[in-house]
Amino acid sequence: MLVNDDVWLIGDPHIGIDFDKRGTPITRRGDRERLQLQQFVEELNQDVRVNVMVGDLFDKPVVDIKLVHYVYDAYREAALNRPGTTFVLLAGNHDLFRQLKDPKTGKLLRGSFHALARMLLHIPNVIVVTEPQIIEDIVFFPWQWDITSNEQVLQYSKLPKIAVGHWDLLDFGGNNDHLCPVDSLHTLGVKEIYSGHMHTAGNYGDVICTGSMQPYTHAEDPEQTMYRTLTLQELEQTDPSSLVDMNVRILLESGEELPEVDCLSLTVKRIGEPDSVEVSEVGTGSFDLKATLFRNMNELGVIDPIQIEIWEKINVSD
Repeated sequence: MLVNDDVWLIGDPHIGIDFDKRGTPITRRGDRERLQLQQFVEELNQDVRVNVMVGDLFDKPVVDIKLVHYVYDAYREAALNRPGTTFVLLAGNHDLFRQLKDPKTGKLLRGSFHALARMLLHIPNVIVVTEPQIIEDIVFFPWQWDITSNEQVLQYSKLPKIAVGHWDLLDFGGNNDHLCPVDSLHTLGVKEIYSGHMHTAGNYGDVICTGSMQPYTHAEDPEQTMYRTLTLQELEQTDPSSLVDMNVRILLESGEELPEVDCLSLTVKRIGEPDSVEVSEVGTGSFDLKATLFRNMNELGVIDPIQIEIWEKINVSD
């Protein structure tokens, strides 16, 4: 997302995410991860003054060390190739342990994000933000489990006009410790507010949300950039080459049969049968909590942004 022609915001990358393998042919396993990392590198190499990763760089506090090295190499190359760009990495809730200290030793729990931060220390135009900080006349607010979002803001007496954070954007009537403190930000001089965290891009009141770097479910992809839903008739009219790197869901009428489709993943839903979800390849001995939860929420009429926020609330590693 481009802001004011010289600031680029990378929505939550969630590198290391466990992609849903339903309907994914054996021959395409790993392709989705490749596309994710490829896009991340592309987003780092924008010709801008400030390049900001808005949080949730990693999908969980500890990911495969190979991914940490991959991200380090990507930042090192981008920073060397663009010495005039300041690269900012915000800590997101997925990057950090909720339980800040080991209950047995009392030592701080640090994972992949903190390891990466230490690796990047020698690169002058890369800054990792784990506490509120003003950089290039922009104020940045990372996720902090031990302090509320409003307390973060009230550390300041005056702020620049642009704020970028990793905040909750919907009020569920419960714990709102990390809800974006819009009123406090405006009072201190902020005019434009941007946030990651929510996976669906858009305007959430006074806050513009980047959305995640890539959509990770059909519900997160209203523009159908990586997740396509087609009837059999629409499929017949679609260029097959446009579906190769798509997650495709086919809506079938009673009696219709699914043709072969070259794509990242292929699932089927029978029209008029809300409980009928088929896949082109079924694993044995597995239970998909995420699919079950989203199916039930769909049946209850829960809107997409709230579905995603609920999944976020219950799916953060401790």
